Amino acid sequence: MKQKNESILDMLIVFFPLLPGFLWLLFGTAVVEVIFDTGLGKIYLFLDTLSFPVFYPLYCVLFCKRDMGDRPIYPAMFYFLMDVIPTLVYISFIVEGLKMLTGWKGEVITWVFRFIGAGILLAAMWLVAEYIFRWMSKRKSPL
Repeated sequence: MKQKNESILDMLIVFFPLLPGFLWLLFGTAVVEVIFDTGLGKIYLFLDTLSFPVFYPLYCVLFCKRDMGDRPIYPAMFYFLMDVIPTLVYISFIVEGLKMLTGWKGEVITWVFRFIGAGILLAAMWLVAEYIFRWMSKRKSPL
């Protein structure tokens, strides 16, 4: 098995999804209120909402290009678990859609739908990572 020494850039790439969520924990509520009063909060939330459609595919490409893992579940799990705010937002969208489709209401069914929504989101992220990994592997091969 090939031994690979990780560089600082590799570690920055792996832990990139922590940055937006960590900023919320790092700043106090007073700082967050000042940010939202100036309008920077709306820009931050907009960029954080674009996290999955824009930044996640770039994350997968960098993950594959730097040979940091050979399975597509790795970037999907890292991004799913570290980028908390967009994950919860997208899961809540799925939950509301499932409630509208089924017409079921209640606290217990909401929790069941949250688990189903998390599974759907993780499966979608895994499929995107799989597609990107296959595309990147075709680019690496000479034919």
